[in-house]
Amino acid sequence: MIMPSDHASLFAHPVRIIPITAELLAIEEQGVAGLARILDVDPPLEWPAEFGGEHYRRVLLDLMQRHPALGQYGGWYVIAANRLVGFCGFKGPPDARGLVEIGFSIAAPHQRNGYARQAVALLLARASADPIVTGVAARTLPHLEASRRVLEACGFKLSETIADDKLGIVLRYVRSLDRRAESVMNRGA
Repeated sequence: MIMPSDHASLFAHPVRIIPITAELLAIEEQGVAGLARILDVDPPLEWPAEFGGEHYRRVLLDLMQRHPALGQYGGWYVIAANRLVGFCGFKGPPDARGLVEIGFSIAAPHQRNGYARQAVALLLARASADPIVTGVAARTLPHLEASRRVLEACGFKLSETIADDKLGIVLRYVRSLDRRAESVMNRGA
């Protein structure tokens, strides 16, 4: 699995993620050029990334209103090569079992550069830092082969196939964060 500290050595353009706020969403709604200017990066070659746009902004704003202390469990803009290339994030805080769900989308012209894999690795690192989190879930559509490969490369395993009224068949992946294995590894170091 790729760890955040490995980014510089493995990728020509390491990614960084910037938290999405209500203010940034309002700026994005006025145009991506303004958002890029505020973030001090180059605008994307294409925007929004798939699954982004107005619907995603509404979902994030709703999430922020339902969980005012959302902190790290919201959305993040993905920056690579000093350019806005997509977004990623959590779909809310951990549930009662300690499970969080993530999502990610890289704009088409910026795909196949390792940006999604790096963004997912950064989300995993954030989730791993919270002792409450026991696992991370993600959903994707069967035809999104690149998304499936990203999840598998980051240690996710297919856990179930779900029939969704709007999307059809959805694949749910899960990655356990086994704290016992981590503590054994840390003691041996």
